[in-house]
Amino acid sequence: MAEIEVFQNHPSIKIAPKPLKELAQRVLRLEQKTGFEVQVSLTGDAPVKALNKRWRGKDKATDVLSFNFNEDRFLGEVIISLDRAKAQAIEFGVTLKAEVERLTVHGILHLIGYRHHKKADRLDMQSRENRYLKIRK
Repeated sequence: MAEIEVFQNHPSIKIAPKPLKELAQRVLRLEQKTGFEVQVSLTGDAPVKALNKRWRGKDKATDVLSFNFNEDRFLGEVIISLDRAKAQAIEFGVTLKAEVERLTVHGILHLIGYRHHKKADRLDMQSRENRYLKIRK
């Protein structure tokens, strides 16, 4: 089974870690990536903006960043801006929990190697996201 750690680093928004851990484990199991460790960090716009500028050259906050380490058992880290997630949840008409779950799946798929630069890849990734979010066991 995959080992998932969830770190809460936002000063005011808190998300229950257990459902995120279970979701991440399910995605990794269904993608046949068991036995790996993944960290999910829930933070705010400022830290995400700093990381986005340093590693991607983009001086703005984004919703999710994925850093693939692929070292031994450590697959990588998914960093989610809860500020962006909250704004997107309102925009999309979903709960904050649902949006954070979607971003978690999206980030993990990036760690595994999925990309969305081409339309066909984007559609495949969206299909996987939707499928994994519907499966609850």
